[in-house]
This record gives sequence, structure tokens and C-alpha cells, in this order.
Amino acid sequence: MTTGGTFTLAGSIDYRIEIDKGIIPPEDPPNTFRWSDDGGFTWNEENVAMDAGVPYALNNGITIIFDAEQGHAVGDFWDFTATPFSGNLQEWQDVSGNNQTVVNSAGEIEAGVDVHVLADNVNVYWGAEDDWAAYYDGTDMNFSGTGSLIVSGTNGLHVSNYMSAGNDHVPTSAEIIGVRNDTGNASQKGGAFELDTTNAGGTYSQDAVFGSVRLYGAGALSDVTAFRGVITARANASQTVTNARIFEAQPNFGADGHDGNVTVFANFYGGAIGTFTGDGVIATAYGLYLDDVTGGSTNYAIYTNDGLVRFGDEVEAGGSTTKIKLTSLGGYAIKLTNKTGNNSVAGQIVKASTTTDDAFALVGVNGTNPIAIILETGVSDGSEAWIVKSGIANVLVDTGGCVRGDRLITGAIGGFATVNNAPAVAVHFQEIGHCIETRTGAGLARCVLHFN
Repeated sequence: MTTGGTFTLAGSIDYRIEIDKGIIPPEDPPNTFRWSDDGGFTWNEENVAMDAGVPYALNNGITIIFDAEQGHAVGDFWDFTATPFSGNLQEWQDVSGNNQTVVNSAGEIEAGVDVHVLADNVNVYWGAEDDWAAYYDGTDMNFSGTGSLIVSGTNGLHVSNYMSAGNDHVPTSAEIIGVRNDTGNASQKGGAFELDTTNAGGTYSQDAVFGSVRLYGAGALSDVTAFRGVITARANASQTVTNARIFEAQPNFGADGHDGNVTVFANFYGGAIGTFTGDGVIATAYGLYLDDVTGGSTNYAIYTNDGLVRFGDEVEAGGSTTKIKLTSLGGYAIKLTNKTGNNSVAGQIVKASTTTDDAFALVGVNGTNPIAIILETGVSDGSEAWIVKSGIANVLVDTGGCVRGDRLITGAIGGFATVNNAPAVAVHFQEIGHCIETRTGAGLARCVLHFN
């Protein structure tokens, strides 16, 4: 038998439910019961037919539900006490091990009340029992005590916050999960995840912390962040923090005492940004973006210790007015204004402009004093373009082509290089560099630059 309802009296009442017509063959009518609201001294009703699964109203808002309507013996009884709501949630403990709910007299959790959970398998909900999406509109709800809050089971801990348009309780700023540590303990972990792959039957993919933002519908957003870390210093007295880190990757790859077994990692990434996917349009994509790092006495935007630093593409430097970069081919490039009179052509030989500051012009026929090789095609005259000053560059050679080791100088076509392996003082100031690949006919050939 299960009790229910909302008790309406100010004082407690002892109820007794007792079978007054007992065991009979299944084809006969159901058993009957009588009930009392003074512990069985007097009876309010007798010979009431039992109807399994259907609530039966006693009085004062109390209901009962029978699990079965036959198979009972005369004299079987159930006792329970109805107690009025006193402003705090009652401590409900089902001695039979059944699930119970913790609610107030209105069937909901109210602001300022305490939640006490004593038994296993206890459900705490907002609103009606069948409406798990109803919201809590109070102040704070605290789980506290000398022990820990432990959530175990196949489904783990689920925390969600659904905010739909038009709800008057939607907050302007929401912390879904917050942790505060006032214990003075020197080492605390806000979140930890451990995966035992002993019985792994396939390939596991596991995230200890996962941040995801999914956008729906129309509208404009100024800022969307899947994961954000903030350190705010609000000390009541002077304090010192030796190292403050928004994010730290700290690998621990030891055997950890497990019979000397060692985990083998094919690749370990302290931080990894995947390939941009999907059909959304991105105006400018940043794999890693750093704002101005200027808050310290000494400022490092990026600081490394031991270990190689590898860039898979061109590297630019110079802030908002970038003027130098390392090319992926192995060249050192600078940026000057194109004053060739035409769109730039990659591989052409240029010299310093004599008419415009910070600009380059095309080297003429057998021209002297070349300074660089144009890196990119299609930059209009008057706009800034990259030119390669040293290192390796693709140089535009004439129809004679070139062979590995050939010396290149300015040629009979303006902007083109030609082969000249005979040492001569006359062409010293035409020299460009030496080929490191063989090419047949006109076109681009890799060359190590050394202008004179």
C-alpha cells in the first residue's frame, strides 16, 4: 500500500487500514478493508472494496493506493501518521527501500527551505512529479553536511539549464556549476575524470572536460565561447600567487605502480585545434589568437623552453603593420609597395624604387643592383606586396632554363633571370644566386639567393 495526498490539518493524525474480508478464491469479489483516523479505536468506514492501483480518498486530503485487491488475510493492517508541513522539508525515509519524493505541502520545493535526504533512491524534483523540466525559482539550494555528495550509477550526474524565450525567470548570467573552496586546502581539483579501459572492447574516445555551444535560429551574437577560464582576484587582505594559469596541460605517464605496465602514446598534444569543418562562412579564422599581452612588468606573448618550434606555413611578424615573414619554402621576406607599373608576378626580379619611398620596381634588361624576388602574383601597382630578400625563393628564369648549381643573373628580359657560370666582374652586380633544382624552359626554379 502507498500513501499520498496533501495533508490539510494543523496537527498529526494516526491512520490504520485493516482488512475486514480476507482470502477468497480469485474468481470471487475483491477483499474489503476498513479505516480509522484515531489508530483503530473507532472506524470511519467498513467493508470498502479494494481497487488495486486506484487512489482511495480517506479524509483531510490523504489518499491510499493498494498494490493488490486479493490475497490478504483478515486482520492484516497498515499504520501510518500524517504530519503537517512545518516550513522545512520533512526527512522521508522508506524503510521498505522504495523510492520516495521530498516535497513540501504544495508539492514543490520553495525558496529558503532545507533539503534533507536520508534514504537511498530518493528523488528531488521541481513542480509536479511528472514534470521534471519545471524550474526552481527560489534563492539558493544547498547540499551540505560532513560527508560528500556522491553520484554513482550508469547514467552519472546530469546538470542542465533550459532557458526558453518568454520565460520571466531567465537569468542574465548563469553559472551552471560553481565550486567554492574555503577550506584552506592547498590542492583541490574542481573536476576530474578517470577511465578504466581494462575491459575495453574497442577504441575509446574520451573528453575529461567538454565544452559545446550549439546555435539555433536567427539572431546576432557578439561573443560565443565554448570554454572560458577566468581568474578573478578579490582578496580581503594582501596575498601572493606564485603562478596563475588559466589552462595547464600536465602529462603524467608513469607506470603508477601497476605492475610496471606503461601506456604508449602515439602522439601527445599539450593543446590541439582541429580542422574547421561545416558549411558556415568564416570571415577570418584564427587557430590561436592572443590579445595584447601588456599587463606585466615583463611581457611574453609566447614563451618556450626546451623543444623545437615548428611552423607548417609562412610566419609573419610586426603587429598590425607586418613587414617581415618567413616563407614556407625557406625564404626571408619583407613587405614593400609594388611600383612595377603592373600587377605583381611571382618570381620576377626587383630593385629599389627611385621614385617612391619603401617601394620596389622591376629590374630592367640586364639590370644591376637587384634586391629581391616577388613572392606573390596579382598584387596591384601601388599596394604592398611581399618580396623575398634572402634564403630560398622561386625565381623566374628565361627560356634557357637552368641546371642545379647554375649561377643566375639578371637577363635579357626585364624581371627574368638567366644562367651565367663564367666568372666576370662585369656581371657582379647582376648576380641573384644559385639554382638548387633543374628546370627545362622558362618558368620558376628554386634558388638560394645572394645578391651583391
